[in-house]
Amino acid sequence: MVRQESRSLGIVTGERAPELSENGRSVQAELRDRGWAAEPVIWTDEDIDWSRFDVALVRSCWNYHIRPDAFREWTETVEEAGVTLLNPGEVVRWNMHKFYLRELAAEGVDILPTAWVERGSDGNLRTVLRKNDWQEAVVKPAIGTSSANAWRTSVDEAADRQEEFETLVADRGVLETACEILDIDPVSLPYARVDGLERDGDNRDGGDDEQTGEFHLMELELIEPYLSLDAREGSVATFADAIESAIHVVRK
Repeated sequence: MVRQESRSLGIVTGERAPELSENGRSVQAELRDRGWAAEPVIWTDEDIDWSRFDVALVRSCWNYHIRPDAFREWTETVEEAGVTLLNPGEVVRWNMHKFYLRELAAEGVDILPTAWVERGSDGNLRTVLRKNDWQEAVVKPAIGTSSANAWRTSVDEAADRQEEFETLVADRGVLETACEILDIDPVSLPYARVDGLERDGDNRDGGDDEQTGEFHLMELELIEPYLSLDAREGSVATFADAIESAIHVVRK
């Protein structure tokens, strides 16, 4: 049971934003107004005693994809220290590797046509494209943030990019209803971002079951999504409400 009298909260960031982003500082100020001793803390700082925090809020760890094993181990270390991690560690670890989309698809969630290339496989890029009847595709690492190491290719240029493709596969695998899968309360997630698009019905993937106008999931961001907190008045307060609600649920 977490100490109820303590109100210490670490806003977890990385070396790129050691003092937080502008939105992050707004969240910090709002939490302080609510009585939290909120401070930025870098997840890779080996001198940090994580047990002094009651809550660790992941916000701007934009370099976690560079050291995925270390980041995964960090989430475990924080929770083993008795700290409430938000989002919960099991969610963060599941969301790190984009093969989670395959699990969601198995549960009936519409995703974009995707080829899954396992880490260490000897797949041929042109073969992957032709097998799926794709003239063009986007190659994306299974662990990555934003568009890092993602690139567009085509059948015509696949041979020229085969070496780059093999390097990506050897490194960490390629990515070509989450709460139900994880069996968690949605309220325990103070933040999430859903990215997707509506298919336009041009049947580019060559299939016969095109669902015109249906939403298709591209990515479910549960680690450090950009929430556009400056886009609407009151968003920071709403986010702080969600954080406190999640803390209450997780601590039960």
